[in-house]
Amino acid sequence: MEESFDHLASSSTQEGKAMREVWAEFGDDLRRKQALETDLALFGIDPKDAVATKPTIATKEYMDRIQFVAREDPDLLLGHFYTRYFADLFGGSMQGFPTRMALGLGKDLAFYNFPPNVEENKRA
Repeated sequence: MEESFDHLASSSTQEGKAMREVWAEFGDDLRRKQALETDLALFGIDPKDAVATKPTIATKEYMDRIQFVAREDPDLLLGHFYTRYFADLFGGSMQGFPTRMALGLGKDLAFYNFPPNVEENKRA
């Protein structure tokens, strides 16, 4: 998803102007790819291992749809962006501790940790 947003952000067409502006403003703080890769490594999974990280059919369809919409009518992704990242931010802050306990980890997964400025803005 982030790759689709990055591709859109580098575009100079009128298409997707709203989504491009939102991603330019918030994208660096909301990126989750590196956090997911860190979490996979915690479990001994190499994020670059194509077999270990092969998406399910449903995940592949989801990814294809995001890429399609990013090409055809990118501003339709605004609603998805809003829902996806707010779920990560607010739901994630509630999911981190129970996930850590259930998996017997000494710390929260990286996915649930956001930069301090994002946490501050979340409270505003």
